[in-house]
Amino acid sequence: MYNQKLTYNPNLTYDTPSKELNNIAQLPSVEERRYDLNEAYAFSAICNRFIINNILNVLKF
Repeated sequence: MYNQKLTYNPNLTYDTPSKELNNIAQLPSVEERRYDLNEAYAFSAICNRFIINNILNVLKF
């Protein structure tokens, strides 16, 4: 399976328009990347706070 030879198949149709392919290949904007980082930071902070609260509850602080 992994050693299959790639061959050209003339009967295979490629019907995805180039405009759609260009849209798929676009990198995310700076705003999208910044939002993703903020979302990841918020999630991490919430998880860390939850873990700290659980540890403190176990230790009865």
